[in-house]
Amino acid sequence: MNFEDYQAFTDETSVYPGQGTGHPVAMLYAVLGLGDEAGEVMGKTKKALRGDLEVPSVDFSADPTTTFTRRLRAIRGSDMLKAELGDVLFYACRVARENGWTMGEVLDFNVAKLRKRKEDGKLKGSGDTR
Repeated sequence: MNFEDYQAFTDETSVYPGQGTGHPVAMLYAVLGLGDEAGEVMGKTKKALRGDLEVPSVDFSADPTTTFTRRLRAIRGSDMLKAELGDVLFYACRVARENGWTMGEVLDFNVAKLRKRKEDGKLKGSGDTR
């Protein structure tokens, strides 16, 4: 599936106030959803590090460094992480839609920004206008 098709799918499966209208409430809802789902990705990773997730074939009784590494590897490639990342993409599509953009436009904009940074030797560093 490509981003345009997926964004159209999110049009059919979104249920929130003012969905698809670009109304400030709809925009706020989509942005909050994006932040919430990005937090879920971080939360699942944190819980894996802490050992709170049921992860098969990981010995959590090993020394701390080994345990830490094993826990990180345990969440890597997991369906739970894939599910949360899919939710991030869902809300990214919704934020784009509430702004009147297609995901293709968002991707093109991002590619142009990153190409310019690469050409300018500024891929590393900080600041939005580097």
